[in-house]
Amino acid sequence: MRGEIDYEAINHDCMIARKHCCQSYIHICRSPYNDSECMLTPERSVEIQTTIGADIMMQLDDVVDATHTDPERFEQARHRTVRWLDRCIRAHKRC
Repeated sequence: MRGEIDYEAINHDCMIARKHCCQSYIHICRSPYNDSECMLTPERSVEIQTTIGADIMMQLDDVVDATHTDPERFEQARHRTVRWLDRCIRAHKRC
C-alpha cells in the first residue's frame, strides 16, 4: 500500500549499504515517495510512526549480516541499537 513504510526493508537496506549508517542516523538511499535521498533518525522514525497512527512501533536497529565474523562489529551494533532505542523512547514520550 502506498504511504506505508517498511522498516524491515529499511533495516535490510542499511545492512547492505553499511557505509551509510552512522552513530546518529541511518541514511536511506531512496525515499519510497519520490525516489530522493533522505535521512532517517530514531526521532524521525517515531514521529512518522506516530503520525500514521501505528499500533505497533518499531525502533531502528543496526543490523549485522549473520555471516559476519568480527565479534567487535556485533558488539558495536548492539551498543548502537540500544542507544537508538533510548532515543526512540525519549522521542515517543515527547509525542
